Amino acid sequence: MRGSLRAWVVALALASVAFARKAPKGPVYADKDPENYMQEHMAAEHHIGAFDLASFFALHDLDRNGLLERSEIEAIYGVHHSLSRKHSPNAEVHDEKADKIVREVLRRLDTNHDGMVSRAEFLRGGKKGLPQFPEFGRNTLGHHYDEESEYYVHHESLYHSRPEDQTEEAYSHPEDTAHFRQHERIEREEEERERLAEGLPSIEEEQRLKANAQRAGREYESQYDRQYTPENAESAQEYERMSKLGAAGRDLLSAQHTFKTPNGPRQVKATKENVVLAQGEFGESNEPPVFAAGDSAARAPIDHISGETELGRKIRLDQARREASGRPRFGQGASGMGQPRDSADRFKAGMPYKYRMKNNGFLRDL
Repeated sequence: MRGSLRAWVVALALASVAFARKAPKGPVYADKDPENYMQEHMAAEHHIGAFDLASFFALHDLDRNGLLERSEIEAIYGVHHSLSRKHSPNAEVHDEKADKIVREVLRRLDTNHDGMVSRAEFLRGGKKGLPQFPEFGRNTLGHHYDEESEYYVHHESLYHSRPEDQTEEAYSHPEDTAHFRQHERIEREEEERERLAEGLPSIEEEQRLKANAQRAGREYESQYDRQYTPENAESAQEYERMSKLGAAGRDLLSAQHTFKTPNGPRQVKATKENVVLAQGEFGESNEPPVFAAGDSAARAPIDHISGETELGRKIRLDQARREASGRPRFGQGASGMGQPRDSADRFKAGMPYKYRMKNNGFLRDL
């Protein structure tokens, strides 16, 4: 087992050196610059503090074909993200915004006028190759994640990362208030659907019935609340606690983690050796564990690849798990007992462990 690990690490190191020798050398941009779209985007959206043009291109070349096509240019600017759509009064205005952004990027970078931006064209454009569009509003472009993850990326990870910033009193920023109101709205809609499906009074009707009972001096017992046992109440409290942890906390509390490596997914089990806690010893704190970093980086799993940050990995895994929860169990549905097609398939209920990694994955030889 140790021999396989050592061989894999050596091979990866040699491959990295070979790639580095062939890769063009370019300046590394490490400063956050609100006046430069690339630097601001990488710092704010990806939490990447230092990058070069080649790594920016690789990160946003979604199909890895060496070209930035229209859809990928739109993705760089988050044109079709909900935050961008909210600032478009109608579909026609939104389409015009998308056309203007793509047209201006191509005007600057597409030197051979084929409607796409090659890697060479992108590198020649320099760090100012991607224009800013202040006319579309501040902080409305460049977003990639869903609303839950956007809250984590742009607020919770910045202002609530320490235990002392995770108290009920600390979650008092306008962003927190808006986020919790959104959760309350979703939970209310879910409850209304449950009541309708079970033939129970709506929330508004139940409030009226409760008020009538109080005026008559009678105690009102909610049929909806009565269906919840103490076990269900405990489960609901656990769900609420996990929701407050955010995507990263929920992922790291799981016993097993999947990492993206050059040879396919690699699964690592959280143990005392590779997990540290914000407070106390391993297993003696309610704080979410985090993978070792900084001085403890030598104990962290070997999962670093070009283009994916730790934050991006956490969000990717959380999204895959959420998508998997809506798919049929292994052995059911159209795919039946077939091998998994993507990360979400690997998280499906009942999926055999041997299918939780690709055949050429890291754990195949262990």
